[in-house]
Amino acid sequence: MANSLNINRAHIVLVLCLPAAILIGYLLADPMQFSNMGLIALFFGVLSLPLLMKWYHFLLIFSCNAVFQFQFLPGSPPLWLIIAMAGLSIAILNRCVDSNRRLMVGGSIPRSLLLLGVVVFITAYMRGGAGLAALGGSSYGGRRYIYIVGAIAMYFAMVSQPISAKKRKFYAILFFVTSATSFLTMLVDYWGGRFGFLNAIVSSNFSGDEPVEASSLRFVSLGGICNAGLFLLLLQYGARGILSRYWRGALTALFFLGILLTGFRSGFGYMGMIFALSFFLEGLHRTKYMMVAGVIGLLFLTSAFVFSDRLPWQMQRAISFLPVRVSPLVKEDAQSSVDWRVKMWEVVIHQVPQYLWEGKGFALDPGDMYMSQVNSFTRLAADSSEWAAYAGDYHSGPLSLIIPLGIWGVLAFAWFLIVTGKMLYYNFMHGDPDLKNINTVFLGYFIAKVFFFVFLVGGFYSDLVAFTAIAGLSVSINGEVIRHPTREISPVFTLATQRIAKDL
Repeated sequence: MANSLNINRAHIVLVLCLPAAILIGYLLADPMQFSNMGLIALFFGVLSLPLLMKWYHFLLIFSCNAVFQFQFLPGSPPLWLIIAMAGLSIAILNRCVDSNRRLMVGGSIPRSLLLLGVVVFITAYMRGGAGLAALGGSSYGGRRYIYIVGAIAMYFAMVSQPISAKKRKFYAILFFVTSATSFLTMLVDYWGGRFGFLNAIVSSNFSGDEPVEASSLRFVSLGGICNAGLFLLLLQYGARGILSRYWRGALTALFFLGILLTGFRSGFGYMGMIFALSFFLEGLHRTKYMMVAGVIGLLFLTSAFVFSDRLPWQMQRAISFLPVRVSPLVKEDAQSSVDWRVKMWEVVIHQVPQYLWEGKGFALDPGDMYMSQVNSFTRLAADSSEWAAYAGDYHSGPLSLIIPLGIWGVLAFAWFLIVTGKMLYYNFMHGDPDLKNINTVFLGYFIAKVFFFVFLVGGFYSDLVAFTAIAGLSVSINGEVIRHPTREISPVFTLATQRIAKDL
């Protein structure tokens, strides 16, 4: 099924090229307008629309984990948001000209997302609007509404185009390995003078390479590259294939060491959990590989216990949650981040009853936000977590959902997670055997994402796209939701039925 619309080329020329010609003529009449990068980007965006019609599905999958973010546009939107909104528009147009196209694909998943969208819309309306300060609004917070709408659009745009059997593995790999584009942030952070032009499409704040201590850096950009390598190995070989070859196991260990250099405990635990889930979902805990995994784990823990205080500062911080010796400064830094979150949660948890039935929404008053930021930084009237709490950066998935959207948002999102989990489980159990590794990684990724969102760290508006993207990609690759296969009728039962029918 082709991506492109079945529209006459002459119509496309009239609709696109004539307005573009008028725009470029206006810019030529006033050369000073060429300094507006937004208008120039709009011009080239209009001209590239035919290419987007043909390749939107590929670009959609590519953009999900890529780091591209257009700094020259209002609000600095990420690439996935632009492609998702454009892809949904093209999918709707495809449906208008072709009755065989469908958008409501995936069982109850699209209905749960539509319900979530209704809850978001009603909440924004009841709380005075979205608040798009980037477009001249009087309040902040509208970006989060747009992110949620874009995440919902991501699912419908993703399922609008089924993936052929020849390209299923390629697209699954593409979805995960584009996180390796984080190497661009390394170029910006460490060689900004030479690669300063990348600031227009990559945010250096994404990498967050920040000091743990004066002489040490957290190489967060390296995490995206190592995550891409681990997902590539799991999709290609599975946990069994990795453990069955020494070079694959050594490469996996190297990637995990790279993740430790990011200095984030959550990053190491997240990828470790996905690998462990793949191990158990493949049933390797009932084979000889369980002993192999046990020996590797024992060697890791022993080495960490003996040499932990001699490791680089980043690695010490990443494993500081284990019962090992680390530098007092590293331990203090790691513990302070935990205390900061706990202190904020103790304050924010008391707001839950207030916003239980009618969510707070995401719009923020600029004046109140400024005063809260000043108080937090000066520590005259509040602790350092006050500004983050007011801005809605709770670092907790449940709190970032129930306070802005109330109990109705929780119910809608819970429904989405349940039906998505069922779909991924059915595809894992009864899907195409050739997709076993892919569906195993999809299910493990989803479980780990839900666990971290609920119990450790997460943000609803920023994490929703990860859930909708993996759901849409699974439907696009596997097709409709696979239920339990039809059970075979026993020959004895068939023979008995025939005899009864003959007697009758």
